[in-house]
Amino acid sequence: MKHYLSASDLYQIGKVVSAHGIKGKLEVALNDDLLERIDPEYVFVAIDGLPVPYFVTSCSLRSRQYALLQLEGISSASDAQLLVGSCVMYPKADVPPREADTDDWRFLLGYTVSDVNHGLIGEIVDIDDQSANVLLYVHDSQEREFILPFHPQLVKSVDEPRRSILMDLPDGLLTLNN
Repeated sequence: MKHYLSASDLYQIGKVVSAHGIKGKLEVALNDDLLERIDPEYVFVAIDGLPVPYFVTSCSLRSRQYALLQLEGISSASDAQLLVGSCVMYPKADVPPREADTDDWRFLLGYTVSDVNHGLIGEIVDIDDQSANVLLYVHDSQEREFILPFHPQLVKSVDEPRRSILMDLPDGLLTLNN
């Protein structure tokens, strides 16, 4: 029986972008709407690549993209500054299911995209949802960018625990910019 959490057991909520105020609050850029759906008692912060648990003493949303977190044991601006750039995570097993009618696509940031014919394409780094046609901006390992339509007819499966999407893309779509 496993008694520890590894990075693969954790879901990235966002990233600490700055210290806020003098009492150690953290400003977190959010990947999705998880903090709108839950009031976390604890989170994990990646420190030197290892997930370190912290109790959350307060959590407030500043917008759909940013939250302020106060963590137990982080009580000064200098404490908070040490965590800037760190990922904030939550156990995948405790993430509640997303409602089917969501219009917030930020949760897809960081997902990997694969095609049934071409295999792994890359990681979603940006999303354009300003029109009815949601577009995924995907970077491969050589930092090439692919812009893919996130259309239901092209999506074979979305695996939230593995943070991956399997698509069946039309022939030639991946070579449009070559």
